[in-house]
Amino acid sequence: MIRENVHLIRRKIQLPPLPDRAVARPRLTALLDHALHRHQTVQILGMAGSGKTTAVRQYLAATGRRVAWLSLDDTDCASGRLLTYLEAALASAVPEVAGTVASALAAGIPHAETAGLLAEATDQAALAKGTSDSWRNGTRSGATDSVANGDDDADVELVLVLDEVERLSGSPAALAVIDGLLRYAPEGLRFLLVSRRAVRLGQAPVPRTGPGGPPAVIGEAELALTRAEAAQVVAGLPGPSRDVEQLLRVTRGWVTGVCFLAETPAADDDAWPSLDTEPLSAYISQQLLDGLTEDQRDFLIGTSVLDVVTVPRAEALGFPDAARTLTALRAHQLPAVWESRPAAMRLHLCFRDCLVQQLDEYGAVRARTARLTAAELLGAEGRHEEAAEAFLGLGDTTAALPHAVEAIEDVIERGDHEVAERWLDQLAYADSASSSPLTTAELMLAVGREDYRRGVRIADQLHQLGERDAIASRSTRAAAMMAWSYYHACRVDDLERLLRLAPPGDDIEAVHYLASLVDSRDRGRTPPSAVGVPAEGLIARAHYWRGRLNDVLASTDSRWAGVVSGPWRIAALRALGRLDEADRLLRATVERGVVTAGLSAVVGVELSAELGQEERARAFLTEGRDIARRNGSLVWDMFSMLAEAKLELWLCRDPHRARRVLEDLEALPYARSYQSTGEQLDALHGFALLGCGTPADDAEALVRLRRAVVSMHEADRILELCAAAVYLAEAEWRAGDPDAADRAADLALATAYRLGTRHALLGALRAFPGVLSRRLDGLTDTDSSWHSLGRPLLSTSVRPAPAEVREPPPAAEGTSTMLEFHDLGPTRLLVNGELVRPRIAKSYELMGLLLAAPERTVTRTAALDALFDSRSDNSARAYLRQAVHHLRLVLPDEEALRLEDGTISLAGAAQVTTYTDEFTGWVATAAECGGDQRLTRLTSALAVAAHGPYLPRATSAWAEKRRAELARLVLDVTTDAAELAWRLDTPQTALALAEQALEGDPYRESMWRLLMRIAGALGQYDEVINHYRRCGLALEEVSASPSSATRRLLAELRHG
Repeated sequence: MIRENVHLIRRKIQLPPLPDRAVARPRLTALLDHALHRHQTVQILGMAGSGKTTAVRQYLAATGRRVAWLSLDDTDCASGRLLTYLEAALASAVPEVAGTVASALAAGIPHAETAGLLAEATDQAALAKGTSDSWRNGTRSGATDSVANGDDDADVELVLVLDEVERLSGSPAALAVIDGLLRYAPEGLRFLLVSRRAVRLGQAPVPRTGPGGPPAVIGEAELALTRAEAAQVVAGLPGPSRDVEQLLRVTRGWVTGVCFLAETPAADDDAWPSLDTEPLSAYISQQLLDGLTEDQRDFLIGTSVLDVVTVPRAEALGFPDAARTLTALRAHQLPAVWESRPAAMRLHLCFRDCLVQQLDEYGAVRARTARLTAAELLGAEGRHEEAAEAFLGLGDTTAALPHAVEAIEDVIERGDHEVAERWLDQLAYADSASSSPLTTAELMLAVGREDYRRGVRIADQLHQLGERDAIASRSTRAAAMMAWSYYHACRVDDLERLLRLAPPGDDIEAVHYLASLVDSRDRGRTPPSAVGVPAEGLIARAHYWRGRLNDVLASTDSRWAGVVSGPWRIAALRALGRLDEADRLLRATVERGVVTAGLSAVVGVELSAELGQEERARAFLTEGRDIARRNGSLVWDMFSMLAEAKLELWLCRDPHRARRVLEDLEALPYARSYQSTGEQLDALHGFALLGCGTPADDAEALVRLRRAVVSMHEADRILELCAAAVYLAEAEWRAGDPDAADRAADLALATAYRLGTRHALLGALRAFPGVLSRRLDGLTDTDSSWHSLGRPLLSTSVRPAPAEVREPPPAAEGTSTMLEFHDLGPTRLLVNGELVRPRIAKSYELMGLLLAAPERTVTRTAALDALFDSRSDNSARAYLRQAVHHLRLVLPDEEALRLEDGTISLAGAAQVTTYTDEFTGWVATAAECGGDQRLTRLTSALAVAAHGPYLPRATSAWAEKRRAELARLVLDVTTDAAELAWRLDTPQTALALAEQALEGDPYRESMWRLLMRIAGALGQYDEVINHYRRCGLALEEVSASPSSATRRLLAELRHG
């Protein structure tokens, strides 16, 4: 994390004092006030000396606005440094933003997006919290009466002033930071951009309610002194009056020109140059110097290398009588701002530029000596970054080195990698044959850029010199950076040696925890409890791979929880079955420019595969693999191959292609360097072999899966254990060991409970449903966890549904047609919200058949079999043609329904929603979650089912079969919801649902037991016996009697 004690130049974020003689300009104050109420951003543009900064200071003094101020200079072209100062400026008014930049940069957020996060951090609540009572109560200066007259279109809670914005014009990265700040700023935050010239930003502010649109511009025409203002300047001067009209003609109202020439003898008026560009400024500067003594002129020129001239600084530059000289200069009307405690002089930039030019004319030796001394002063004041830049600019690398050593780590951590690279190149240590004070910095830069190949090269060079171990022993950070690079290179021995040598510290402890993935020796290791943001990312990654999914999501309680833990929050959400939430976070992360090998090669591929997005998955795979190979990360290259195998198995259902990918991975010499990688390799290879189906493949799958499950279980790495245990259960059963198969299945179920999700378990059981059915067959207790699991799983086999049923699938390109098919209860077909009626009822059955079929396509033979009970005579074929014809007539596009080449297809239709899809979608999403959320989704599904039976007027055998399947599913869901409501301590809901289930199926003994439990909990013991008797009467109808479980429950409740 960026160190809290990093040196900040406080003057940059403090309001500059007003000049001694500043003419009041209420006209400009009112103009600024009006503009800030109408616009989020106001640009104040004018040449040097036009009174821009003074006008802003007078406006702020007159209105009492809350303000954050930042005076920019050339060093702010480094976008990371600029962010640091922007945060410091805003934190002076809104303390809540402190730490935002450090957290975002440590998480790898690009600078422009970090600026957006900083803007969002200054939310309306934080702004309002610090708003002054005088402003919020409307007690404002008379200088802003325009607001009271109707200009108060929106509250201005805080004004951020950026002075001298033109300094950033040569840095696209710095301008992108300003643009990001403007785009995402809350409405109450306004901007005043003060600049000598217009600076083009990348994008306009984000559209918003209230003020917005392009920035307002106040230019030289508005800044120029009016006749009345110029007269006020003249009236305040001693001596004879001046010709105001002549002053305005020559200066065009330029403030500095008017102020100076007003004091010039009238006899010299003819010598005044015209105000074209620089001549008048140079003329005034020379005139000012001519009015000083030689010693005073020499003092001004010699100290022009300083941004602020104080007595100690001037003395260091060789002016022993600095105190007396400064006092004497203050008596002259110089373009400068003066401070009293301590005595300091800050010259106006245009005047200072002229002085610097004259210093250079004095001779190279004197100018260089002055600049070297100024650089030494910067270092002595703790401004090491500026000192390093100054010395490097003078070519003195020896003097620059100690200051670079002090500053470079902060430069790297704030993401100014280009600055750090330039320093390393100039200091000639990037390819040094020996270690240097900048070794740790270069390691940080390598890891910060995910250039692990470079990190390994540096560590190996140090090892060859016999210095690596010594550096690791005394520097936690250097050891962590080298260890992290070796981890990505699969250099286990080097990694473990550095971990043993390194002194304690957050960085190395985080690497220790991640290294627990190497083998099972550190299975009980816990992560450090208090770490910085970079280490938090490593810990989140280790949490994920160990299966501690909720720990990943709880890894930080800061505002930046969504970004600090990087890709692993997205991965954890996917593993928990929260696919839509994971997808939203993934898209937001990519939009912010945070693209890493792990995000693309693993997280993006796996999530896209689960969402059924093959094209996106393959794009992520290519991108992630390219990044991994470019950066020298063998780990991410291996994981990209594992992700590719998952894509082939999960989405493409192609075990042969997955097997080829895994065989290529197995051939790599480092494929099993890490136990965790070998486990995944074996588990996925076993899955693929089971899909190939030969006895030899089954035998090899058994060996691999046993090895994977034992390793995962012993090391307590449970992320993939759930699925691997299901695959093993299938392999054991095929090998003729049903007991081992049951044990493996039970391990999978137990692991699902530890993970806190059944998502992975359900996915594996869908691939091998026989594992579930065999386990159910082997259990006599119908209240078991397996039975509870089986109902939602079997529900998804009725018809696959999207993970989020509330968002319709995307429309086909070029169309926006929406079809709604009410297939539960009264049958209706709506096109774009309007009811349409096919002339024959069979068209509705055909519609249902097509929507239930894969790709919405059936063969003519299948349609005849389903709709006409396998009749294929002329009458049936003609009836089918009529059903197609009349359905086509009510659709908006006749091509949407096609009958050609022996097939009937509805594939051309745009968006189609059905009650059945909505119902099964709710059930499918309920299977992925638990607790109240699951109950809510199950009851939502039952609300849809309440519309009625499936196609109630359809008489075909196909329709009757589907109607019965859905009716059974509704009863299963009702049963599941009733039991869940009871576990969630909502007995009245459980009672109503249990009675509803028994109305549909009076032989569901588990529901009779639930009624007995509810009655017992309510103290209604007569009802307990009554429910038991009713259960017995119902079962007598099928020649059965209450089970032993029901009889035991009756005995327990009687004695309770």
